[in-house]
Amino acid sequence: MKDVQYKRGLIESGIFIIGLLTFTYFVQEPNRVWIIAIAALALAIYPLVSQYKRSPSLTGFFGFGKWRAEHRLYLAIAVLGGALLGMVYRDYLDLAILPRDLRWFVLVSMSIGATEELLFRGYLQTRLAKINVFFAIAITSIAHTAYKILIFVSHDSGLEIHFSGLLIWTLAFGLVIGWVKEKAGTTLIPLIAHITFDLIVYGDYIDAPWWVWG
Repeated sequence: MKDVQYKRGLIESGIFIIGLLTFTYFVQEPNRVWIIAIAALALAIYPLVSQYKRSPSLTGFFGFGKWRAEHRLYLAIAVLGGALLGMVYRDYLDLAILPRDLRWFVLVSMSIGATEELLFRGYLQTRLAKINVFFAIAITSIAHTAYKILIFVSHDSGLEIHFSGLLIWTLAFGLVIGWVKEKAGTTLIPLIAHITFDLIVYGDYIDAPWWVWG
């Protein structure tokens, strides 16, 4: 029975990854091949719907464990870590290390970051962790890194993108936050870290950057 569940988990996780990455690439294409993008998105959604029908609990589905006293320490680390990474990134972009005010786009950015965590660390890592925790952290981090790379590869922004740095830092962050998620036993920790990072980085953005699909 477990072998069947593991096999199903691997197949559905693979379908999710392929569908989401294909969607990410084609939705950013200059000519936007919508038919392929929509079909890929439907493919990515299928395993989520399939699993939810089998276990209709959103907390378990997205890997939200029960609140424990030690989660307060993890939350503090998540906020501090996300803020520090955000300040480092702003300095890299030659911006003031802290936003001077908050603009409307920060809500969009934080929503995107939260959605990424729910899908990758929440759904995907939680699903694969039932097979093997280290395997789950590695595959989820690689998939999330590929997603980030495809956003930049599939769109000519006119900016110089250092792909090696993007790959290394995204993968490293994913491995660390994935490990912390497993130690804490809840997706809440990486979610808070990610939205704190976005709050710091994009807090004073007036307009949405080019990478926002639209």
